[in-house]
Amino acid sequence: MCEVTQQIRAQDQQNPVAELAIGRLKKADPLRLTVVLPVNVTFSKAPSFSADGKPPEPLDLGWRKCLPGGCIADALLTDDVLRRWKTQANAERITWTDAAGRDLAIGLSFRGLSQALDALSKEL
Repeated sequence: MCEVTQQIRAQDQQNPVAELAIGRLKKADPLRLTVVLPVNVTFSKAPSFSADGKPPEPLDLGWRKCLPGGCIADALLTDDVLRRWKTQANAERITWTDAAGRDLAIGLSFRGLSQALDALSKEL
């Protein structure tokens, strides 16, 4: 399996706050997004992506499991979402709710995503 990944770290921390991966097992499979967030999450509300205060992306992200290193949510990526992300010029945010009910958000960038996905399509 080959995938495009991004780790998001706080300035003074070695371990990532979040990890994102886009990939597929076989070339014929659709692309999937996998998100790993801290273990202190609320399962009743899935994480979401947004940019510039716009409504969240229409992703069907769902929590799958929690491991000692983080909680995992994933979704199939539609062509429409991939198209928007490939051309996204502004910073994105991923938002989730912690176990205390607080909404948390961190910034991420899709700069270079188009080139990375082009390379990924040649690997499989």
